[in-house]
Amino acid sequence: MTIVAGAVLTGWLGLSPAHAQTTGQVYQLTMSASGDYTHKVSSNVQTVASTPITTATMINTAMGRVYNATVPANQVLAVALFFPPDGGNPTGGIVVWDTAGHSNLVSIVDFGMIGGAIASKTGKGYIAMAGGINAVGGFSNGWLAVSGSATAANPESNTPTITAFKGSALQGELIGTNEDSFDLLITKGSLTLIGSLGNWIMPPAPE
Repeated sequence: MTIVAGAVLTGWLGLSPAHAQTTGQVYQLTMSASGDYTHKVSSNVQTVASTPITTATMINTAMGRVYNATVPANQVLAVALFFPPDGGNPTGGIVVWDTAGHSNLVSIVDFGMIGGAIASKTGKGYIAMAGGINAVGGFSNGWLAVSGSATAANPESNTPTITAFKGSALQGELIGTNEDSFDLLITKGSLTLIGSLGNWIMPPAPE
């Protein structure tokens, strides 16, 4: 199985307005990063400081809560991947997933590019993903890119199962207005796959 670069999205997770029923794979993620946080104090005063970025930070900001709020147990950070059944580039994004309702609560990132390669014999390789941050919750703009080592089961299939991913090269810019205007440039970090959360079945949309 080879994932090639250039999967450009045309709407939510790359699905057309009149898509057929589609099944996606959902995987829980953890995020650990740090960056330079620019905080606008007033119209002509701003401060810059280094700050940590965690899984909870991403979830809370996307849900419109204060960054250090307690995250409900059923809300997790996840990546959703949709592999075309006839092969080709997958599409996907980073979401806040409701483990109780088994549904997407909010889409944080739509990947405009998913690239990489997985060896058919060993199931090992790498994956790279990049895309824009949606205007949701406390986020208003930005981008996120990550690449790292990956392992897949049934790698020769058009719809492989990702069993491990360690994205140690994480970059991005988080822009928003959660509480106050902010601009956070990620300088280093990682995005790690914990495990599968099952499938996400999107029913067909009317033509």
